[in-house]
Parts: sequence; structure tokens; C-alpha cells
Amino acid sequence: MTPAALRWSGDAAGSLELLDQTLLPGRVNWIACRNVPIVVEAIRSLRVRGAPAIGIAGGYGTVLAAAEATRLALSPATALAHVRARAAAATARSSPPPRPRGSRSPPRPPLPTCGPAPQNSPPPGRPR
Repeated sequence: MTPAALRWSGDAAGSLELLDQTLLPGRVNWIACRNVPIVVEAIRSLRVRGAPAIGIAGGYGTVLAAAEATRLALSPATALAHVRARAAAATARSSPPPRPRGSRSPPRPPLPTCGPAPQNSPPPGRPR
């Protein structure tokens, strides 16, 4: 059986535990993440690997930020700003990567933002 890459420990005030994948297969070590900066460091240092595990760890980071806002007794608007600021700090890349020296290709346009799907639209890839 393959061990889980992450798990929640305790109740609602608990912590995220991440399997330190940099030590595998020789050693199994769990990292206790009680706040967002620890989760961010674990993702950036590749202690947690793979898109699904990274995404789930980021989601739990948001849970930790919300729990922190609750402990600090922030107002709803301030709590939302707090969680958003913590989430922004956890992004993998805050700016586009630099172009290679001598590159003559124009910079890539930004990706379009996704909005709600129009009503009565067919699933992607199917004609109307």
C-alpha cells in the first residue's frame, strides 16, 4: 500500500502533516504544518510533490489561514482579506518567468480568466 502524502491531525484546530518526500525511500518523516509559511516552504522546497498533493496542501493552507483569522478574532471583511493575502503568498510564481537571453519571441499573452459557464451550453468538445 502506498502511504498518503498528507493528512490532517487533530480536530478543527489541528494541523496539516506532510510526508517529506525528499527523504524517501530511505526515511519516512512527517512535517507538522501549523501555519501557511510552513506549507509554502514545503511546497517550494519540493517536500510535497505531484500536482494533486500540491493542490491539496494549498487547500489545507487556506484552511490554516482561516483558522488563524478565527483565532485572531478578525472581523469577516478583515478575515477574508487575511485569507486572501495568505493565499497570494502561497502562489508558486508571483511573476512570469524571465525570457532566455537573446530570445526574439514576443512575451506570451496572459491566460484568459475563467468565469461561470453559460447556461445550456454543451460539454466541452461536443457540438451543439
